[in-house]
Amino acid sequence: MQQQQIFGTIRGLLKIHGIKLGKRSKFETFALRIQETINNVDEISRSSIEALLHSLKTIEESIRKLDKILSEQGRKDEDCKLLTTVPGVGVIVAMTYKAAIDDPYRFENILYSWSLYGVEPKTVRFWRS
Repeated sequence: MQQQQIFGTIRGLLKIHGIKLGKRSKFETFALRIQETINNVDEISRSSIEALLHSLKTIEESIRKLDKILSEQGRKDEDCKLLTTVPGVGVIVAMTYKAAIDDPYRFENILYSWSLYGVEPKTVRFWRS
């Protein structure tokens, strides 16, 4: 969420100067487009935008590092390996599910574990039939 707020602030600062960036893009492309356009804005706006871009870069790097760590952990974990055999379930989803369930024996029936995610057991049974 913080990333989107920073993107919006940068877009807002540029809009004051009549600069519109168009459609959304990945951070690297976004940063390059910003660097190309901020040459014609005042010093205060340019400094603000550069500081915000630095914050975005730091956030992006942190997310990449954490994603790599989680992916490596998930690939080593036997439960996560099993969960990723389910179509559409990747390492991050498997790790999230395992962290939320923590002790599967606390559920009368494992189908009730889906209620943590707002899915009713009847619906899960329907999917399985």
